[in-house]
Amino acid sequence: MRLPGDELVPAPLLQTTGAVMIDVPPQQVWPWLVQTGQGRAGFYSDSPFWDRCVDWYYRRLAREQPGTAEVGYRVAADDRVVASWQNLRVGDVIADGPPGTAYYVVRQAEPDRVFALFTDTHLPHLLPARLRDNPRLRIHGELSDAVVLSEVEPGRTRLVRRMRMTCGPWPFRLLAVPIVLVWGDWVTERNFLRGVKRRAERTVRDSPLPALDPESVLDRYLPEFDVRERQTRLLHADVGAVQAAIGQTDLTGIPVVRALLVLRAFPGRLRARLGGRATPVPPPFTLADMPRAGWTPLAEGPEEVGFGTLTQPWRIGNEAPLVVDRETFAAFSTPGYAKVAFSIRADPDGPHRTRVTTETRVATTDPRSRRRFAAYWVVVGPLSALIRRLVLRRLAIHVEQQ
Repeated sequence: MRLPGDELVPAPLLQTTGAVMIDVPPQQVWPWLVQTGQGRAGFYSDSPFWDRCVDWYYRRLAREQPGTAEVGYRVAADDRVVASWQNLRVGDVIADGPPGTAYYVVRQAEPDRVFALFTDTHLPHLLPARLRDNPRLRIHGELSDAVVLSEVEPGRTRLVRRMRMTCGPWPFRLLAVPIVLVWGDWVTERNFLRGVKRRAERTVRDSPLPALDPESVLDRYLPEFDVRERQTRLLHADVGAVQAAIGQTDLTGIPVVRALLVLRAFPGRLRARLGGRATPVPPPFTLADMPRAGWTPLAEGPEEVGFGTLTQPWRIGNEAPLVVDRETFAAFSTPGYAKVAFSIRADPDGPHRTRVTTETRVATTDPRSRRRFAAYWVVVGPLSALIRRLVLRRLAIHVEQQ
């Protein structure tokens, strides 16, 4: 059966087709499709293994680009519809790798019906630069990726995704075809279809229409990052009550969180006592404590509260945060530091319901700092996620019992 987008690769060497039924109308599915891409919503894999593999591949590509920073796989927001990503037009570019590497071009965009992409950059980048850039080898590869939506009955959408590719010369086909068939079809396509279905149906269960979230303060002050940790929770309370409760959050009332923060500060206090130095600033337990602990206010509510700091978190007990203003924080690039930012925001999500989101982003300023932070985050990352889940739980209990 011929589908829209097939004309982009008229004589394919390989064609795959996948489909999924989604229990929402097409207009509820479309917003999730058009915001895919590197630095945007990613590709909805929901698989840590997939994400790690793609991150490794992106970093390998980045190392081939002289004079550019090493860039991994980055997802800015994959669990909400972002208004600023909804206006793709024919000819727009969707990144699928570091700058100067792989990308898609939008060739067809009919809202709620057809979204077709084309690329001639992905397949050649399976090879090292010395091979793909050798004109005598004549390496080439063209690939189309089209999604077609149809409402098979009121409130139900059939999403069909078709990929067509061709490449050459024949020795290159021996490499490219198995990779596209296994990784592109059996792994990536299945994850993508399930991820879109899960998000579209979940959004409709939570609210009648996908909420078009405004950009976070983190998108303004730390749009590029190495690590992102995000937690969200739907609270059955008015947004005003939730925003007021966020401003009054006191972590001393959560024993596990208090213990973790005190434990985190213990090496610094011990080092100060043994070395005869001044006692470090106690860990922050409320939002009002953050500036005293070296955090720069990035947003002060009521919709969103955000802070940033320039620090060396791997030097436990001697992090030496730099006190700067928010514009200096955004532009800071001195090697040897990590730029850490976090926010907590409350958005209305239907009558008497509020969605609370807490997000942390970290960007390191040089490769050595990136390696040191990665080792630190292996231990601290899960504890950071635990703290945020407990804070959201505490917040939910507080506002829903009022």
